[in-house]
Amino acid sequence: MTVEACLAAIRSGDQWNNNLVRLIGHWIARGWSDDEILTAAEALTLLAYTTDQTRSEVARMIAGGREKWSAPNPTHEVGQAEEVRSPLEANFVEDLNVAMLPRWRWLLGRSLLRGNVSVKVAPPGVGKSTLGIEQAVAVVTGRAITGQDVHEQAKAWTTTTRTMLTN
Repeated sequence: MTVEACLAAIRSGDQWNNNLVRLIGHWIARGWSDDEILTAAEALTLLAYTTDQTRSEVARMIAGGREKWSAPNPTHEVGQAEEVRSPLEANFVEDLNVAMLPRWRWLLGRSLLRGNVSVKVAPPGVGKSTLGIEQAVAVVTGRAITGQDVHEQAKAWTTTTRTMLTN
């Protein structure tokens, strides 16, 4: 039985005890501490029970599993705190020559940028395909039919599912 199947059975109340014993055995074998197991098991409390009842039952299961497999409760040691570092400072900004940055090559308004992918995301039936065709026609003809300035004319290729602009 997979962990996912075991969790699904526990959440549905199907043989809750047996499946939780399996899951706790899995967690013990993976090196989880008692506190980690108890915290995770709280989310598996069934509707008619309290988290305290679940924690009590799980604690008994953990004790039984650790005794059966001679698996001690692991202790997770916390290392020494690192020395406090100074905050990161952007000292390169003074040396940055803004004039050397490449200019963005917009094709249409501020929505289509040459050499980059533009994505239209919206629910079905709101006009993404129509807008894509309008944008392609605008870029090919050089006319601002979408209300956005055409900065550069280019070739375009359209299909029923997507519009591609080419050089």
